[in-house]
Amino acid sequence: MGASFMLRLVRFRSSFALRFRACLSTKTEAVQPSKEHIPVGPFDPSVWEDLKVPYQALETSPFEPLARNVSSEQLLLLGHKMLSLPLSSRRMALVAWKMAEDRGNDHAKYVLSGLLRSGLGMEKDSVKADEMLHELVDKKFSPALDTLAHMYRKGVGVSRNYSRALSLFKEAAERGFINSHFMIAHMYFNGEGTQKSIKEGLAWLRKGAEVNDKRCLLTLGCWHAEKNRPVGYDMAKAVDYMTRSAAVGSHIAQFNMGVWHMLGQHVPQDYALAGGYFARSAVQHFPQAEVNLAILHRLGLGVPKDLDLAIALLQKHKLVTIANFHLNAAQNEKSGTMSQTDLSKPLSPEPFFSQTEAIHIKSV
Repeated sequence: MGASFMLRLVRFRSSFALRFRACLSTKTEAVQPSKEHIPVGPFDPSVWEDLKVPYQALETSPFEPLARNVSSEQLLLLGHKMLSLPLSSRRMALVAWKMAEDRGNDHAKYVLSGLLRSGLGMEKDSVKADEMLHELVDKKFSPALDTLAHMYRKGVGVSRNYSRALSLFKEAAERGFINSHFMIAHMYFNGEGTQKSIKEGLAWLRKGAEVNDKRCLLTLGCWHAEKNRPVGYDMAKAVDYMTRSAAVGSHIAQFNMGVWHMLGQHVPQDYALAGGYFARSAVQHFPQAEVNLAILHRLGLGVPKDLDLAIALLQKHKLVTIANFHLNAAQNEKSGTMSQTDLSKPLSPEPFFSQTEAIHIKSV
């Protein structure tokens, strides 16, 4: 029995090493990732499913000879690439990050710290996660400063301290972490850890917009599209900020641009562009975008007419009135039993979610 177990272990390590070697042999990105844009954790739970690896079990020595001439930055990127492999191989991502951490890569340590804190892919270990996070904070690693700021603001693992949180957010922003700008603006608008100041809040929103913080861009875009906001009503600016926010990944901005192009509001009507924006937002599981994308596919506006796809998307949101209407109409059309009611709605679909509801400065 012992011999059988050892044989299986050898075979597993051999197979593991072959897959590791195959990933190493694939060309990785040559550009060193910036700490603002590296896709660090926490990851989508669906990536890891039930995988729970103890930190102490991340054995790297069998793979060191394979990665002798591989930089820690390449190992970091390699780990992210491994997430696209089957679940049985994703443990290699953890090994790659551990090897990068052992070589002094702060990004890799930050990723592992986040996974340990969340219990995704690894056995949850808050003590080890805190130890790693504070080591990075001592080195002034900006994503770690931002994470600790969130912990102080929410009182997670530490006593809530708004003043300390604001100080850490500012330090992270000053050291180049883009996402901190929005939180600083939020805290000034709401008087958290400082005297409430609309002027300072707007200043930090604009600083964030200059470095493409998607939430700062989104907020300015929404506010310029509304009246009675801290900024003036200006649809040209609203469209510019919203377009930029959508370009850097805001699912809400992508949805809003889709609505505007679908209805021809503030921008030329273009169903194809609308479908593209809705698709990018829907990939991020934004329900409103899934509904509007389904409507376009049901009607064949700007995208291929696809009743099966429309029905699949609308089924997820059938409790919503407009989604239920289009679901019934799509099912009736597919079965050849369309009624006058199905034809009574105008072909141009109405927005499911107004852009004015997209975001407000509030607790996040």
